[in-house]
Amino acid sequence: SDNMTNKWHVYMTKDGRISLAGLSLSKCEYLADAIIDSYHNLS
Repeated sequence: SDNMTNKWHVYMTKDGRISLAGLSLSKCEYLADAIIDSYHNLS
């Protein structure tokens, strides 16, 4: 979650939930890239 916040500016709750209600269609690819990058860079 730190990588998504620090690098991608994706903010979530401490248990990892993200609100998708405010996600616009134009930002879906950005969120997907953030999730993939964070998954590959788990510490």
